[in-house]
Amino acid sequence: ALEHHGKALDITRKALGAEHAKTGKIYDNMGIVCKELGEYDKALEHHGKALDITRKALGAEHAKTGKIYDNMGIVCKELGEYDKALEHHGKALDITRKALGAEHVKVGETCNNTALTHKKKGSLANAQALFAESTRIYTKVYGADHKKTRDVLQHAEGARGTMNERLPAAARQWAAASGNGARQSN
Repeated sequence: ALEHHGKALDITRKALGAEHAKTGKIYDNMGIVCKELGEYDKALEHHGKALDITRKALGAEHAKTGKIYDNMGIVCKELGEYDKALEHHGKALDITRKALGAEHVKVGETCNNTALTHKKKGSLANAQALFAESTRIYTKVYGADHKKTRDVLQHAEGARGTMNERLPAAARQWAAASGNGARQSN
């Protein structure tokens, strides 16, 4: 796939120029392929080129610029760089909401990706809130029985289950630390 994208990149640069939005899109696609191959540094390099070109060609507040930030966030999450990932996702979410409106399916997609990063980082309350927003948007756009809606619900349930597992452990730790663990009520 990268070989074909490379050929497309050469043709597009010659036909449309190195700073054309379609050139940026090819770099973004190359980043996606590199991410799938586990070549995260190359993925970020391609997404970075895509971002530079797309901002110049379409503007910093364009929905396609937001999508590139989201893609960069996904790669950073895979690298375990959660704070950097959340920074990219935050930019993506702000841009996408402004460009397409709060109820657009792309906002739901970005909320889901951001929630997955929060979940991976252990910020479960933040993940839950974003999964809820994504679920609301997907249900409105696709319906409750659509695969994408069900997938987000499944992610949300996973985060909720992890939160519920952590709460009793935290309560036990607090009780032991405060001496309340030894008391029994009559």
